[in-house]
Amino acid sequence: MVVLVYSRAARTSPIRVSHQWKPSLAISDMSTAISASESKTGTQRTAEGLRSGEMTSGEAAQTNENQARVAQQVHDERTANGGGLTKQEKQQANREENMNSKQIYNEKHNNNKAKPAKEGDR
Repeated sequence: MVVLVYSRAARTSPIRVSHQWKPSLAISDMSTAISASESKTGTQRTAEGLRSGEMTSGEAAQTNENQARVAQQVHDERTANGGGLTKQEKQQANREENMNSKQIYNEKHNNNKAKPAKEGDR
């Protein structure tokens, strides 16, 4: 899958080069974009759950460790493969990120509650 990202100057259409349409940037490895956005979202969701009292500090620490482990695994695989991931590695990373997301949801919605952070502590 290739996602086209257009330049600011050409927001509605790609850059045209010698009678052919060429994207200004193509991202062929979606796991990079997915990993970055999922990790950030997961971290933000964990922090919000901790602030609101929906998650305990132990639950938040475990989800953050799992997210860091997946990110490190993807980094190690990219280093070993010269910067890319195989199809199987992408699928595995995606499965693990989905499992982490489900874990965050489940921990925020279980009955383990912590005292919410005070306004001044945020």
